[in-house]
Amino acid sequence: MLRKNIAFLLSVIMLLSVFTVVPATVSAKSTDDLADTGASAELAETGWSIPSETTFVNRLAQLKKKYYPSGYSGAYYEDGYAMAWQCYGFACQMLKEVFGIKYYADGFVNKANYTMGTLYAGDIVRIRGNTHSIFITKVTSKGYYFCDANWDYNNGVRWDAFFTKAEMAATFTYKIHVPGSTLTGTATAQVGLYAQVPELTGAVPTGNGIEVTWNVVKDAAAYRVYYKAGDDTSWKTAGKSTTTSYVFNTDLVYGKNYTFTVRALDSYGTLISDYNKTGISTEFRVAPPEMKSIKSTVGNINVKWAASKGVSYYRLYYRTPDDTHWRTLTDVKGTSYNFTKGKVYTTYRFTAVCLNNSKQVISAASAKNLSARFMTYDTQLEIPTNITPAATKTIGKLQISWDAVPGAKKYMVFASKNGATSGWKKIGTTTKTYFYVTGCKNQTKYRYTVRCVDTKNKFISGFKPGNMLYYFDYPTKLKATKADDNGKIIVSWTGIKNAPAYAVFYKSQYDKAWKRLNTNAILGTSTTFTGAEDGVKYDFTVRVCDKQLRNLSSYSDAGVSITYEVTQPETAEPTTLATTGEETEDQTARPTEAPTDAPTAAPTDASTAPAETEPVSSQPTDNQ
Repeated sequence: MLRKNIAFLLSVIMLLSVFTVVPATVSAKSTDDLADTGASAELAETGWSIPSETTFVNRLAQLKKKYYPSGYSGAYYEDGYAMAWQCYGFACQMLKEVFGIKYYADGFVNKANYTMGTLYAGDIVRIRGNTHSIFITKVTSKGYYFCDANWDYNNGVRWDAFFTKAEMAATFTYKIHVPGSTLTGTATAQVGLYAQVPELTGAVPTGNGIEVTWNVVKDAAAYRVYYKAGDDTSWKTAGKSTTTSYVFNTDLVYGKNYTFTVRALDSYGTLISDYNKTGISTEFRVAPPEMKSIKSTVGNINVKWAASKGVSYYRLYYRTPDDTHWRTLTDVKGTSYNFTKGKVYTTYRFTAVCLNNSKQVISAASAKNLSARFMTYDTQLEIPTNITPAATKTIGKLQISWDAVPGAKKYMVFASKNGATSGWKKIGTTTKTYFYVTGCKNQTKYRYTVRCVDTKNKFISGFKPGNMLYYFDYPTKLKATKADDNGKIIVSWTGIKNAPAYAVFYKSQYDKAWKRLNTNAILGTSTTFTGAEDGVKYDFTVRVCDKQLRNLSSYSDAGVSITYEVTQPETAEPTTLATTGEETEDQTARPTEAPTDAPTAAPTDASTAPAETEPVSSQPTDNQ
């Protein structure tokens, strides 16, 4: 109980001292501001009694990274009791973490050496008139490195604070030394090579030089890069990096070979790793140019790329889909080029390399290529596609339709004879994406093509032959015959010579539009309608079609009609009533008058036709 009371009083005294004593002015000097890039492994819960020099340094690096990366707040605990607060508590915590010593339980309270004497790594020192505690981490001929917490009342941790010997003497109050410890904290490079050798991962020429990269090394705060140029036999220092990459841009000569290696440093700038004796090598070439944009206009393809540092010229290459290799186009001093000697409707792909003043190649080709289609005035728009003729309800009349072309204001339509893919002749122009022709004949093949034109009817696109239509007259002598009293009607017609198939349409007196009867093409000349209702009028019509149900003929809008009537059973003659002598009235219901026919509509919705011309055969030029 007495021990607990003593511990509690000590902790209160320490806490009060933090908030009541104004710290004296201290002149502290920090080491190089290096980022901690190391990755710490899992640590054992117990510390070491008297660690070796290397273990001491390694342990500090681990604590810095894992346990106290930014701050320390609260108390130092022993066996569940708060024994000391903030700066003094942090110093006690470091003693426990590194040496495995319980400060109070192991008897270090007031076991102090009040003279400055010789300081060692691992000593706790009270400074600023007994108001602040620090933990010595390294002793050099110039002074003392230390870590501490709450030096500015913000509970932050300093890992690389520094006092010269004069500064330490000016602020020193007393020290607490670890018995048996002779650590000086001045490990030489040979003794301190405890970190792994950096693993070199790349040496790549860029527009700014050669970028050397390596993997992260645990406990490393920075890295020193070395190089050998050409046939050099000794390493030279290239520079230092706090990351895992370094851009080397000294003594660079095109075509010369450069070798690099790397060593890890601690936060004091001391070497803590060996190095790869072989290193990693590369021949200096700058980064390839980055292709930025490409734009095709009438008679020109403009190609642009990003500038590379230190590059005098660029060599541009091209290829078409038919080329098996790249072709040299030209050498350019700037970062763009206008290509004007292409072939119409040909796609050109471009890439580039960097050249020096002597026009020697000093880079690989661009990783990303850019392509565009070359066009002239009469091929500046895409070719109209999906050109399809279709039969309308009017005998001898076809509707030609096609997909819209972006940028097109007008279209010119051409026809060929007997479905040929040549011998085109102009038959008209339109601003729509459809056109009508009349005068088509039975069992004749028709094909059309379309070109985009400007407001003066000059061609601004090429053309491709459209789909062919094999046109037929529509079937005649339609008949619709009642088959039975179960709702069946037989529809028949006279066949058309060479017709591949037929499609039957129907509508009842209540329908406005024709409906297709069969889901498949009919190969014969008759079919059966089912589901007819008593007293209802039905109309039927037939078209020639192919086996994919594409209409190849017009049709009779009147078709053939039939009113379906179920046969009624015979009724008995009226009898005379014996009692009155009066005759009974016939109560049999008579059919009501059928509804009037609803307006009809064609199976294919036809738009108002523009001026129509008999198609003829010729080359599709505007002067015919």
